[in-house]
Amino acid sequence: GLAGIVVAVDTRLLDTATGGFRSIAALRDRRFLPAGAEPHTPASLRAPGETERVARGDIQEQIDEGADLLRAPAFAVDTPESGWLRRNPRLLEVSLAARDALAPSLPLYAQVPCTIDALTRRDDRLSIVNRYARGFPDGYLVGIAGAEASSAEQLAVALDFALMLEELGAPCIWALPTTLAELAWSLGVAGVEIPLGRVGGFRLPSATRQIRRTDRASRFEFPSLMTSLSADLAAEALESGLLPECACECPSCQRASSTAECLAHANEHNLWTWIELRDILAPLDVGQRVERYQFRLTAATKQLAAARKSIAGLRSLRHTALAERTVAVVLEEGILDTSRRLRRAS
Repeated sequence: GLAGIVVAVDTRLLDTATGGFRSIAALRDRRFLPAGAEPHTPASLRAPGETERVARGDIQEQIDEGADLLRAPAFAVDTPESGWLRRNPRLLEVSLAARDALAPSLPLYAQVPCTIDALTRRDDRLSIVNRYARGFPDGYLVGIAGAEASSAEQLAVALDFALMLEELGAPCIWALPTTLAELAWSLGVAGVEIPLGRVGGFRLPSATRQIRRTDRASRFEFPSLMTSLSADLAAEALESGLLPECACECPSCQRASSTAECLAHANEHNLWTWIELRDILAPLDVGQRVERYQFRLTAATKQLAAARKSIAGLRSLRHTALAERTVAVVLEEGILDTSRRLRRAS
């Protein structure tokens, strides 16, 4: 892994189950898709051998591409009655079997994709969690569509869901936008996808074929705000001297002799700040993490408010206000109370 951060190959299998299925031509040469492939449906994976073919092919490709963390294929769940929820545990079981046969030393994470609306009711969250409990993967990679645009109440629900999965005994990695990543870590989720433009995180593009690129190599992390800025805006912010990151102590910024050099090594700076945060939070209990995060939120809000007066185009305070409200909801609802979080059926 990159500096101790594991990576997995994104084979875009999930695209075959979504409405935005525009890339079928790029998938036709993949061994686990038939010629003239059409989007998968829950019914298509009931065919004899189809589940095994999809899962084994997905695992095999990740191994071929050199991933050091594998993720099981899965399809987005919109509702606990979704046909995909019934099929995903089977995909997980076959993926684990393929991993055991092909590369037993590699960890395999269950991919748990769902929408924020599917998690509204606690009984629905338990239903989804119980499905995945059958597989006993090494961890869970959770993607919740709509989390970045949701309310504080919805974010609190999503956090409750991630923590329920962790109660199964394996770490949960929550794929979140940058502005929410520190929130999850600080409220007790074991890990968050490192948001390094998909370079050092959980989506490593294939080296042998063109994959849709979502990297943001020119963006620069401001860890006191957990905000990612474009190169032009980051340059203006760095040169203003108004934010703590203007005197960044990471190795790449210390070596840089100009703002341009700082930005040229943005990925190295970003990786360092996230590893530093991980190491700071690791020895703290949840109460200490929450206290620290609330202090940082207050400081970041003041810093950003002052900087916005001089830096045109700096993003609004909405994400800090959302984070503050989410923490309040989480504490009010007792979501961090592990004794009530999970009542898993036997």
